[in-house]
Amino acid sequence: MAAAAIGCGNQGESQPASGKVQAESQETEEAEKEPSPESAKENRTSSSDGTVYEIVLGTVWAPEHYFAKGMDDMAKELEKKSGGRFLVKNYHNCTLGSEKDLTDGVAMGTVTIACLGPGQVGNLYSPLLVFDAPYLIQNNEHMQAISKSSICREIWEDSAKTIGVRPLGSLYLGSRFITTSKKKVMVPDDLKGLKIRVPDQPISIAEFKAFGANPTPMAYSEVYLALQQNVVDGQENPLVQISTAKFYEVQKYLSDTGHVVQMINPCINEDFYQSLPEDLRALLTETVEEYCIKLSDESVAQEEELLKELLGQGMELCEADREAFREKAKTVIQEFEQEWGEGIYEELQSVPYE
Repeated sequence: MAAAAIGCGNQGESQPASGKVQAESQETEEAEKEPSPESAKENRTSSSDGTVYEIVLGTVWAPEHYFAKGMDDMAKELEKKSGGRFLVKNYHNCTLGSEKDLTDGVAMGTVTIACLGPGQVGNLYSPLLVFDAPYLIQNNEHMQAISKSSICREIWEDSAKTIGVRPLGSLYLGSRFITTSKKKVMVPDDLKGLKIRVPDQPISIAEFKAFGANPTPMAYSEVYLALQQNVVDGQENPLVQISTAKFYEVQKYLSDTGHVVQMINPCINEDFYQSLPEDLRALLTETVEEYCIKLSDESVAQEEELLKELLGQGMELCEADREAFREKAKTVIQEFEQEWGEGIYEELQSVPYE
């Protein structure tokens, strides 16, 4: 269980001195505790015994990141709507560890909820890797439609059953850009010989090998210094990550390859999720989904402003030949198809959206 339920019991009452009376008292208490079928059903659907369910929520984002702020707002709303039956403690900025640490924490139950990329959770349950596949998702609307599709929900459900990690919704982190310091990247051939930092995730590594680069796996927290010291020549991330990490101070060129539209999923420990009364489980699910849609819409609105901000900081936008990158990426989709299943990529890619 991700976090122990805090029970408000009747502790501290004096005990009867007589052993006989105590035994009779215990028998009476046990009889009273034996639930009727009706009360058992009621307890499964509603928590009315004063139990408080503590949620430990972790992210890798800085506290000022708008998704981190959004999670803080969501925590307050969960506490308010539940009438205090939820107690939510948020930990940002890798306080509980890296994205890998958070993923392991949710799986083991030491973290209740964490905002995680499918490329990371896919290391534990490989079908999730499809959501990080190149050129799968077109935009936020498409991502939300995919998230509601039956095929996506089946994968999420199987993840919950297999590794104990249940995605609850999708946040739009944005389209991923490539940044470099000395060379413009317009076509895949421009990446030849360049060391590009990528997340330590198999599909990201394979993707940049296919593009012709020398992918260099590295923790996000180490990237700025690596760029500054020319340990790597570039990196790839959504605009919000590029901006908040101030990569514009050590990078010149910004290539709009859009090789991945980044989905991030608030994921919950399955044991904790199933331990909740039905009303609280529904409240939690609905609230997370609502915030995912709200924050994703805000993320889309900020992308244009972030691009202007980065250009204002001296970066130069390079219009990449996306079709050339898409063609190179086909080998990655073929390579990883065995991880998620034949035809799954195409089925998700063809999910209609407005």
